[in-house]
Amino acid sequence: PLELGRIQQFVIPKNSSIRVYEALVDLQSVWDARVAASKGIAIISNQENVPQDAVILEQRVPTNWEKFWSPKPVGSFTIHRKGSQIYIRAADESGLINGVYAFCHDVFGARWYWSSDLGFEYVGEAPKNFPNRKWDESPHFVHRQLYPTNNAYGRRNRLKGMYQFNHNLARIFSPELFKKHPEVFPTIRGVKRAPKGSNATDSMPDMTHWRTVEIAAEAALVHFIEKPESVSFSLSMNDNSSFDEGKATQEVLGELEYFRGKPNYSDYVFQFMNAVAKKVFDEGGAWQTPSGADRYLTAL
Repeated sequence: PLELGRIQQFVIPKNSSIRVYEALVDLQSVWDARVAASKGIAIISNQENVPQDAVILEQRVPTNWEKFWSPKPVGSFTIHRKGSQIYIRAADESGLINGVYAFCHDVFGARWYWSSDLGFEYVGEAPKNFPNRKWDESPHFVHRQLYPTNNAYGRRNRLKGMYQFNHNLARIFSPELFKKHPEVFPTIRGVKRAPKGSNATDSMPDMTHWRTVEIAAEAALVHFIEKPESVSFSLSMNDNSSFDEGKATQEVLGELEYFRGKPNYSDYVFQFMNAVAKKVFDEGGAWQTPSGADRYLTAL
């Protein structure tokens, strides 16, 4: 067995991001608190001669054989022991970070229930020796998010915000657009309502109008051109239930139904989204990123 108190160094890959370093600092703190023999383990940059008695973070692209044998999603990692060395290996940065926090969680019982010291505690007793096991793990969720994700709490709990779900129609159907295409904006109480640029208070556009569909599709296509590796574009409605009251919308809605006291616009919204999706994907061909990841239009 390998006594955890024997570990003297943490080895971090050269040119690692601050997020990887911060994760390793958390492991360093947890290790010092849970291993009686630990007296401030040093963090060193990757060297040609990998030291003994060390936890070694290693980011490497899988070989062709490994890719064929076991293709793994982003965020996957392995942890295993080789003599007095403990390796945390991943093909990407998020995998390294996930591996570090799996070690904190599984070995030392570290729990970050909330984002302050009040929300942190240790569960169970820390082992004396490195567990006789191997971790070979991949994320179960492609998207697991509490806003915001890109902070210490999100990193420690291995959150992953892959897709956009922001209220976005107000950004697409802006006050500037109203000057050019007032016809796509909603009629409320018999009057065309100009937007104010607020995703909280602006009413939804007229989702039955052909030009509304074209404008939304154009916005999505521009987004994917400007950000080729983006996997999503949000068509999420604004943060209210103020919809167009024009004749075409009324014909689509028919007699408005209610669910739990709220008006049910689901079919109306998804009919619009499907029309946009047809233009973005079937006609625009924007199905995937250059690296082959599927793209989506998202909703709330």
